[in-house]
Amino acid sequence: DTMVTLKKKAGIGNKDYRMWLKLNEDTRISVRTSVGESESRRIKNSLGQGSFGAALASSLNIGCAIKDTFGETSSTHIGTLPLNAVVMQDDIAKLNDNLGQARDGCDKIHNTLMRKQLAVNHDKCKYLIVGPKQFREDTMKELETQTMGMGGVVIKHAANEKYLGDWVNELGCKESIDDTIKERMRKQTSKVNDIILLADAPMMGADGSSRAAIKLFEAQVIPALLFNCESWIGITETQINDLQGFQDKFVRKLMHLPTSTPKAILHWDSGMEMMKWRIAKRKLLFLKKMMTKENSNICKRSIMNETILGIEGLGHECKALAKTLGLTDLRDSHATTCRADIVKAIRRHSETTTKEEVEASRKVGDRAEDSPRDREYLKHMTLPDSRIWMRVRAKSIKGVKVNNKRSHNNLRCRICDD
Repeated sequence: DTMVTLKKKAGIGNKDYRMWLKLNEDTRISVRTSVGESESRRIKNSLGQGSFGAALASSLNIGCAIKDTFGETSSTHIGTLPLNAVVMQDDIAKLNDNLGQARDGCDKIHNTLMRKQLAVNHDKCKYLIVGPKQFREDTMKELETQTMGMGGVVIKHAANEKYLGDWVNELGCKESIDDTIKERMRKQTSKVNDIILLADAPMMGADGSSRAAIKLFEAQVIPALLFNCESWIGITETQINDLQGFQDKFVRKLMHLPTSTPKAILHWDSGMEMMKWRIAKRKLLFLKKMMTKENSNICKRSIMNETILGIEGLGHECKALAKTLGLTDLRDSHATTCRADIVKAIRRHSETTTKEEVEASRKVGDRAEDSPRDREYLKHMTLPDSRIWMRVRAKSIKGVKVNNKRSHNNLRCRICDD
């Protein structure tokens, strides 16, 4: 069935068709488990398990089937943008305005998958009710007498559900972002602890610097933590502070600093980009990318629709960010503004705001006057030396008065008189 879809929908050539057929004909598969690898078995009518090409072909097969099933009809809308069912690989979301449309959609999706000889994972089939409190309560009462089902199996209600890596909460965007951030920070905590344990290994300091652990954090934790943050519309300062606190905690634990260490010196000396500007950069780059797409792209249509209706969505947020950074609105200047312009503007503004934060600190305000070389010690000092030097710069040395009634002007300790 997938081969027919590739031939008719994707329009692949005859040679490619024959090659795919031969590659997937009489495929032998085995399962690798914790106790060893199972015996191999020959299977019929199957695509190569786990291959990138098989994922693309399977996604195309399901997407075309859903499109043929629902056609151009719409069951809901965002502003004036009509929507029905959206598909991402093997995940299908059916958007509806009422229960009648939802039940009809469940029947059609089930029949389509059965026609394609595909199984339905009923454990992951859930429905969410988004809207005012009274609407949700009335809908739940109706569902108590007439349940929602697919293929004769009852679908359960979920107040929040994970979809495409993000948690979707029926209470709205703010709660969805909250659930996503909290769950990701919970899952990444163990990885952060592993990185900190690895930081003390001799091989981690083989280059003579202290940045190996920070590079690991940037490569492994940040992408997982901020995945799809471009869709976090209306993210609050509290949520940004939670993310920033997660990063600051990593730096404090890595450098063996007390919790009383001024955050300003952490941001200034670690050289790590602030979470607020990480998210801003991803949103601006995503908007630029979407504006270069064809007009039929659903994301671009959504952005243009919110612009016409005056909705404060991604386009509105990016316009405010561009104004703060000294850039023009990317909806109009995406062709003349390159990626480097956005990255440079973010870096310049981030450094300025961090310097202002240091200058406003009573304890480490004088560190803002240091030359850039003075705060780049992580690049040429070993981790043990960097830990000591950051404590000196943060004025957090045990036994030395630092922060008692502005006593940091006099750094004499108990041994000085001797």
